Amino acid sequence: MLFRSIPMKLAGDQDYTLCVEGRNDNGIVQQEPTTFTWTKIGDFTTTFDGLPDEESNLTSLSVAVSGSQTIEYRYEILSVASDCSAVSFAGNWIAVDTPISETLGSDGTYTLCVQGRDDKAVEQDIPSSFTWIKDTVPPEYARVSETNLKKV
Repeated sequence: MLFRSIPMKLAGDQDYTLCVEGRNDNGIVQQEPTTFTWTKIGDFTTTFDGLPDEESNLTSLSVAVSGSQTIEYRYEILSVASDCSAVSFAGNWIAVDTPISETLGSDGTYTLCVQGRDDKAVEQDIPSSFTWIKDTVPPEYARVSETNLKKV
């Protein structure tokens, strides 16, 4: 038995067929080639527009979702875990022309986890994510007056 790698770069997301014609030790070629057909589907990511700053006092979220292959998505906003690996994404699929609009709860760390899906219903393997801190409490400053200043 002979095993040989066939190095080649596959162009884009499309159907491919590999045809192999075998030959035995006597040089006799098989009558019908062996074939294998598959569809190459590349990895894709979902992107965001309108994210808050990494530290933000925003009380609501309005984020546009897009991606070169993403036509729909589903999402979760985590306020405890900072990792999207445990998210089940049980919600319905949403068209990318519909932004994420949510009112945020109390101050703390939030993570937006988004799983995209393409036009062949292939789901994004690793969700796109963004983590930020919501802090609506303004900092406290000490007031200083001229009478408290010492001249040097």
